[in-house]
Amino acid sequence: TAWETLEHAGIDPASLRGSDTGVYTGVMYDDYGSRLTKAPDGFEGYLLTGNETSVASGRISYTFGFEGAALTIDTACSSSLVAVHLAAQALRRGECALALAGGGAGLLLLERLSDAERNGHRVLAVIRGTAVNQDGASNGLTAPNGPAQQRVIRQALANAGLTPDQVDAVEAHGTGTALGDPIEAQALLATYGQERPADRPLR
Repeated sequence: TAWETLEHAGIDPASLRGSDTGVYTGVMYDDYGSRLTKAPDGFEGYLLTGNETSVASGRISYTFGFEGAALTIDTACSSSLVAVHLAAQALRRGECALALAGGGAGLLLLERLSDAERNGHRVLAVIRGTAVNQDGASNGLTAPNGPAQQRVIRQALANAGLTPDQVDAVEAHGTGTALGDPIEAQALLATYGQERPADRPLR
């Protein structure tokens, strides 16, 4: 997936060896590790490196020779988005010039817009701003918290320099649960859904 992502960007993967390219992977669930109580004969030496989530990002950097940060992030359902958040921050701080970010089967190649334009790279989208937070001590470890969701939405908008009416569409978590979905919907209504022109509903 990393190779295809670089090719899609028109970059020869071999040309990035020794660069400060970062790798930020969101990984949750230990599907393989939980099924291997004992390695098959002859594979004991691969059990650890083949199943440690920290190696997921490190293996990509090792394979391509990237020398930027290699981080594996597990924040459950938000792992890939938090990986993108951290990669965008690293780019803004000058910690890397390029960053692969996302999940194990869906990656983005991120670059500062000025660099992408100067290098003639195709720009598919611009990340204006991101934010992360946590519910804190709320109504339950596994239950969403509406006020916390409103806070992170407002922080992301502030970081992006946008007002709610400038956002046209939102992709929600949408677990399909009677508890979580109404809380998330109310947080979206309380933030993006306010003071919108009648002809521009939030999709």
